[in-house]
Amino acid sequence: MRSMGIKNKDLVGHAVIKECKMAMAPAILFYFFKELVGGFLNIFTATVLGKFTDAVFSLNFSFGIYFLIELLLCMAAMILVLPAIETIGEIVVFSRSLKYSCAVLKRYFQKKYHDVQKMEEGEVSCRLEDDTIEFYQHYVNICVKLLTAPLICLYLIYHAANISILFTIIVFVFSIIKILLPMMFKEKNTYYDKKKREYTTNIYVNENELLKNTYMNVLLGVKKRWIEKMDKLFQSYYETIYQKNVFFKAVSENLISFMDTFCMVMIMFIGAVMIAKGLISTGNVVAMIGFFPVFSLIEQNLMACIQEIPQFENVLERMKVLYTGHEQTYEKKSDTFEKIKIKDLQYQYNGKRVLKGISFGIESNCKIALMGENGSGKTTLLNILSGALVDYKGSILIDSVELKELNKEWWRTQVAYVTQDPFLFKGTVRENVKLGNLSASIEQIEKVMDKIGILYLADRNIDIEKNDLSGGERQKISIARALLKDSAILLLDEPSNHLDSYTKKWLIEWLRKSDKIVIFTSHDKDLLQISDMQIKL
Repeated sequence: MRSMGIKNKDLVGHAVIKECKMAMAPAILFYFFKELVGGFLNIFTATVLGKFTDAVFSLNFSFGIYFLIELLLCMAAMILVLPAIETIGEIVVFSRSLKYSCAVLKRYFQKKYHDVQKMEEGEVSCRLEDDTIEFYQHYVNICVKLLTAPLICLYLIYHAANISILFTIIVFVFSIIKILLPMMFKEKNTYYDKKKREYTTNIYVNENELLKNTYMNVLLGVKKRWIEKMDKLFQSYYETIYQKNVFFKAVSENLISFMDTFCMVMIMFIGAVMIAKGLISTGNVVAMIGFFPVFSLIEQNLMACIQEIPQFENVLERMKVLYTGHEQTYEKKSDTFEKIKIKDLQYQYNGKRVLKGISFGIESNCKIALMGENGSGKTTLLNILSGALVDYKGSILIDSVELKELNKEWWRTQVAYVTQDPFLFKGTVRENVKLGNLSASIEQIEKVMDKIGILYLADRNIDIEKNDLSGGERQKISIARALLKDSAILLLDEPSNHLDSYTKKWLIEWLRKSDKIVIFTSHDKDLLQISDMQIKL
């Protein structure tokens, strides 16, 4: 057995970061190279500009022309080389972000059925889209900034110290002072970022519920209730969080901007004093002024890291939800389906027992009808047999192997399931049927569709929101998809619902001749007649 979930919180965090690192490493490398080259070029350009200034002031034209050529080469590199690296980096980021999004989606699909059911659609959408994008963006930004800042800083100090160690120390001190400001605001930034995410998730959940039932909301005349509810959410967020956050950001950003200007003024003032005392040249001051944006860039990167790390940690906590609550998977597989033996099977929802110790056996090629009142556990039993529900008590032996101990992915390839409420995907009807067997040929797909009477719908686009297919058409698509799968076991939950008499007759005859294990629920007398055994729940 290998556990697909991760229980220890620290291990979960490491797993989330490791997966992001593996996917985004090439993108980090490109951006690291681009930032490093850009920083070095800025420093070198400022140094050359200072030397060019001294050459001009000393009327040394030969050196002036030499440094002018170097300046032009530096500018050409900035115009041509840096954009080329950035373009390649953008392409790499796009491809790697898709890979990472797929990896996160796979994690979501590994979650237990019950845990998925507890999550609202809007919450899932927010976590899979917004949180995933923000997480890898924060991760790439923080990695690139932390990797490049020390190297650019060392190169900068080397050139600045050649001008004046004292001048460099003074500018460095002012830079440190500037970095301290965002550290003072770190806790507040974290708080406001967390509240913003909670509000966004809440809005997603409500918007999904509203859009999913738009027609019914109009029909029942509850539009006003929804508008009032959304308005209250906004007003609450606006009054308690948003206004304070705007004021906080305005104050903090203005203080940072003031410190930036203050540093520049101090550099110019100290430079002027040192020129007057003959300690440095005018070109040295020009170079130091050119260095100042690089100092500022390093400071901004460090400040951004200070501000981003709490945001990164917030998103990390949210991402952990997708990496926990996973199914346990085993390596065991069963070569044959000679017999399925169910013994003392029990299941309960929220403390209420639904299945109360049922036992029966299923032979190969057997047709089993599950009967009972609504709520007696018929659909629950089908969900257990499909592998969706695993926290049952008792045993289900598949040729002497416990169902819980079978490889889940393999087992689901052996089972086709037609649910009572057919689930369809966006796309054409043909594409929906093909999902039953992706390797099936067009001829095989259309043959099944023709038999079940939906070939005329093959190219019809399914719009989930409009729901423009009848109940019978949706049921036929679901049945065709299951039949195309050609699995060893077929689970059917009220399959004759909404079917016309011709299709129902065809389906009954097909099931009668089938050599599959068929387990179905139904109140249809004609369908019940083909069963080899009827189980009363």
